Amino acid sequence: MLLSALTTVHVIAGVFCLGAGAVSAFVKPKGGRWHRLAGSTFIRALAVSAGTAAVLLCFRFQPFFFALSVLSFYFGFSGTRVLTRGRAVDGSPSARAHVADWMAASAVLGVTVLAAYWSYRGVLGGDAGAVLGLLSFAVVAAGYDLWRFAFPHVRLSLRSLHVFEHLTKISGAYIAVWCAFTANVAPEGVPGVWTQIAPAVIGTPILLVVANRYFRKWRRSGTVGH
Repeated sequence: MLLSALTTVHVIAGVFCLGAGAVSAFVKPKGGRWHRLAGSTFIRALAVSAGTAAVLLCFRFQPFFFALSVLSFYFGFSGTRVLTRGRAVDGSPSARAHVADWMAASAVLGVTVLAAYWSYRGVLGGDAGAVLGLLSFAVVAAGYDLWRFAFPHVRLSLRSLHVFEHLTKISGAYIAVWCAFTANVAPEGVPGVWTQIAPAVIGTPILLVVANRYFRKWRRSGTVGH
């Protein structure tokens, strides 16, 4: 009964992630009411998805999907928080990392250490490579964030860095959600590895093109450099 309910909530949250993420990506203007509403829905759905995935891990040990949930939620959470901090006035409390920021980044490192231990003990089995590979992306993001939290006054060359980070991290979270979706609904006979990485193979080049377009736009408008 509980397992069925958790699975249902997890699936519904995933569907909301896919829908809200698509609306957030295509609706204009960026930063407008509908963009913010869709983005807020996306993050809340990600939180529910990650939370239920953690509980479901106790019932059905599927570390690959849990790692995807950790990756997608942290990218989504971090991508939202960096925008909040970037828009705040320098020196204000909102411009600094909060306890939740430190806890989220530290939790990613903790989960990765646990996964590495499980891999060493043979608990992860054939999923070890995929799980540690996914978490390595989350560790890079969390490590970078912790560095930024510890040294907030370090200025990087891109003045619109918070917008750039928001774009790339939220997009990365959305790609991770699609990876989980395709891995679950793929037809019989399709190799599992392809269903798991297909969204990343398709989405990453698109993300790079879009990110480069925005970078060029900011460079032309004088937002790159000091």
